[in-house]
Amino acid sequence: MKINIKVFYLILFFGFYKAFGEVGNLEDSLKIVLSKKMEDTSKVILLEQISKNLWNSDLENALKYANQGLELAEKINFEKGKSRCLNRIGAIQSRMGNHQKGLVILFEALALAKEINDEEGLARANINLGIIYGEQLDHRKAIEYYQEALRISKKINNQNLYNLALMNIGAEYVPLKLFDSAQVYLKKSYDLGVKNKSQEIDILLYNLGNIYSKKNNHTEALKYFWKSKQFSEKSNNQRFLSLSNFMLAKSYQSLGKIDSALYFAERSNSIAKQTSNLELISDSYGLLSELVENTNLKLSLEYFKKAAIAKGQLYNFDKNLQIQKLTYRESILNKDLEFAKKEFRNKQIIGLTGSVLGIFLIISVALFFVNKNKTKAHKKLTAQKKEIENQKVELNASLEKLKLTQKQLVLQEKLASLGELTAGIAHEIQNPLNFVNNFSELSIELLEELEVFIKQSHLKEQGNVNELLNELITNQQKINSHGNRASSIVKNMLEHSRASKSETSEVDINKIADEYLHLSYHGMRAKDHTFNADFEVNFEDNLPLIKGMSGDIGRVFLNIINNAFYAVNTKRKESKEPDYKPKVRVISKWRPNEKNGIVEVRIEDNGNGIPNEIKEKVFQPFFTTKPSGYGTGLGLSLSREIIVNGHNGSIDIETEPEKGTVFIIQFPV
Repeated sequence: MKINIKVFYLILFFGFYKAFGEVGNLEDSLKIVLSKKMEDTSKVILLEQISKNLWNSDLENALKYANQGLELAEKINFEKGKSRCLNRIGAIQSRMGNHQKGLVILFEALALAKEINDEEGLARANINLGIIYGEQLDHRKAIEYYQEALRISKKINNQNLYNLALMNIGAEYVPLKLFDSAQVYLKKSYDLGVKNKSQEIDILLYNLGNIYSKKNNHTEALKYFWKSKQFSEKSNNQRFLSLSNFMLAKSYQSLGKIDSALYFAERSNSIAKQTSNLELISDSYGLLSELVENTNLKLSLEYFKKAAIAKGQLYNFDKNLQIQKLTYRESILNKDLEFAKKEFRNKQIIGLTGSVLGIFLIISVALFFVNKNKTKAHKKLTAQKKEIENQKVELNASLEKLKLTQKQLVLQEKLASLGELTAGIAHEIQNPLNFVNNFSELSIELLEELEVFIKQSHLKEQGNVNELLNELITNQQKINSHGNRASSIVKNMLEHSRASKSETSEVDINKIADEYLHLSYHGMRAKDHTFNADFEVNFEDNLPLIKGMSGDIGRVFLNIINNAFYAVNTKRKESKEPDYKPKVRVISKWRPNEKNGIVEVRIEDNGNGIPNEIKEKVFQPFFTTKPSGYGTGLGLSLSREIIVNGHNGSIDIETEPEKGTVFIIQFPV
């Protein structure tokens, strides 16, 4: 069913006109229009619009209207409306704290938008995914999604979405301390916002001021915070009005103007309390406490207590938990090292004791047979001599094995130092890479504009100039492509070298495996709309909980399941078997032993398998069998580190060429 565009906009126009005359509120106006008779497709779009206008003030009702729109879109088979409502629901779920659920729904919206070629829906879904990753402090992943939204919005010439993507990219570069890159994007976003008379000028000005503040250029920062405050007052944006007042106070404090700083800190605190912004209430009280500390110690203490109360409401954990997180990994590594040393000493003692006992036994047997029969004794002694030689060979082999174990322990310590060195090198490389990527993009745009100008100028040698321009554009695109590839490798190097920050807790393996199986499937569908594969779970009920880091375990499952789906999808595309059905299975089992037992997870696929000659290399850093651009070879290496070093478990591979692969992960209970 198609929307009757003319009828829909006439209804909206007259409905808004009447509604604004009666109540003067856009939300109520939309609800009045909703009560009028209209086509179902128009109603779906309107329900999503009402949800959008509610999501800054009433999340529960926003979710209600978005769900109503989704239900109606599914009923009338309106795919575009379904995609838009899913996108809105995913964003709302994330803002309500359900980030995992929000991600799954947004990936579904992304896949549906690709399937129906809804490019505006694709851009919106990428922006919302970027917001989720930004809130989870994964700023680089957030920038990737914003860059994709930027590309699509430029292609469809949607100025609002293009400007929003520019602004968000600039904002994400600030916590990464890449201020030059942030300033390029935010300045471009501000100029475009002024040109299009954007309603978010106050936010753009605030972000620009924040960059100058981070650079300690407080005089320049003041100018932008003042302008942001003025625009926020006009648009009644209380959140950014409170923020701009707070940053004005901080800037005046840095410039030594305490009276002005006090005035704006009090204004920020007052507005923050009206809007129940606990974080800003705490920060503004803390600033007030600093400002009056030298003149009124009693009042400073009172402000400090209020700041502590607000922070206590905002955060429900203490510093001890953070210290436990930081020391967990070190304690695990120390325990592993102590255990390995004890095992080494025990093997030495057992080997020597066995040798001594064996020698005494041989001497006793020899004496017995000498007394009984010298001839037979000679033969026996000869045989026993050979046996001693064999034992000597075995002891030498055991000694070599022990030496190898000792070398491995030393190597682990070296690898830990190498991880720190890798992180340092990666950080140093990342800054020039960002300049290469950013300015190659800007160069491509300038060359395209120059090409248009030359065509309009009607030069005599235009053919040669166009050929040179095309070569320059191609070169810049290659620079940008390889720069992005290098950025991906650097990001994976940082991921591989960083210590885990997850919190240790009692973990339900079945729940994590199920969540990340679905997340991997939807992620593959979002990347490739032609992708399709069956998946199956076979979980043993009442598995005992294990002690571990749920986030890190999830990353391991996601890496391996992504590889499994990639393997079956590759075989599907290359297979000449007409009846081949790609399939991935995840199985959990409980295996009791002499200690507490083991929880085992098997991830099986029916892909092409792994050749035996490279099976032992798959866990090496930077080793990959995927084509260039599809993998960096760090996923399985990082997975092994998490399971073996982080959880004292094991990870093994069973594979058969042309039939499939099984990854076996075991966790001690």
